[in-house]
Amino acid sequence: MKKWRLWCGISLVFLAGVGVGAAGTGLYVRHAVQSIVEEGPPAMTRLVMKKLTRELELSGAQQAEVGQIVRETQAQLQELRRRNRPETSRIIAAGMARMKADLSPAQGAKLDALYEKLTARWSVRDNTTGR
Repeated sequence: MKKWRLWCGISLVFLAGVGVGAAGTGLYVRHAVQSIVEEGPPAMTRLVMKKLTRELELSGAQQAEVGQIVRETQAQLQELRRRNRPETSRIIAAGMARMKADLSPAQGAKLDALYEKLTARWSVRDNTTGR
């Protein structure tokens, strides 16, 4: 009977460790994603540079040069997104119309509300990050 208690105790400690590890990882990932969404390119640059510096063991001079390249590349990608935004909006609008054809009026209204929330979030993000 005592061995059973010991194994149960060990199992509970192990499971508690797994739970704490999973919760901690989830919080870390949520924070990282949230910082990228809220801060935009500066946060992404920090993450990319941190990874490149660690993986490639970049010197200080290399970090400065690679950082400039990363920022220029991000600016080019932002310009590409800006140019493609009208076509993207048309594709999304067509998809929304197709979805709404299969939904009830109440569901269509909810879909419209969800889409309005997303577009408001995107416009706030675009205004704060200069996109």
